[in-house]
Amino acid sequence: MPDIATISMLNAHRHKRPTPVLHDIHMTYQTLHLDLQAYRAELNGKTLNLSASEFAMLHLLVRNPGRAFHRADLLDMLWGETYDGGDRAVDNLILRLRKKLGPLGSAIETVWSVGYRLRLEKSSQQVS
Repeated sequence: MPDIATISMLNAHRHKRPTPVLHDIHMTYQTLHLDLQAYRAELNGKTLNLSASEFAMLHLLVRNPGRAFHRADLLDMLWGETYDGGDRAVDNLILRLRKKLGPLGSAIETVWSVGYRLRLEKSSQQVS
């Protein structure tokens, strides 16, 4: 389950309300940097041109690396329960994100028959 800050950001996006002040306003995944307060994403020091939905999806994935999200849950979190456009909207959003992220886009993994996850960084993986 996403944490409270993620849910607040996603709800604010969905209802077009101002985002509440977050304690962790900067997040990093490899060479990707997110500024949650400014709604800015930078990759290798260059600003990415992301839609609000793309930014919300990226934030959700970066905040929860290694966690697989079901398409239906992503639809609900990003667009709300009343969205009736089908789960291809999630697939199209992921496709656009992967393209904008270039080589780093391969870190967004497809979990067949489930949805998507962001691959754990090597330093974050647990050794068994």
